[in-house]
Amino acid sequence: MKGMKVSIIIAFYKNTAALELIIKALALQTYQRFEVIIAEDDNNKITKEFIDALIHSSPIHIKHVYQL
Repeated sequence: MKGMKVSIIIAFYKNTAALELIIKALALQTYQRFEVIIAEDDNNKITKEFIDALIHSSPIHIKHVYQL
């Protein structure tokens, strides 16, 4: 399992405080071979800006996908 990479998918809808806590907790994990995919169902400008800020400030790899 040493070389295994894990994808963590987070389904997200409007709860930015919970999402921030999840990302902070994931950044503290000892196993770091993972990526985080945030699947958002609330495509609005404020949420996108919040997630973009998380992506740029977090030490982990985060990918943001959303509905158009």
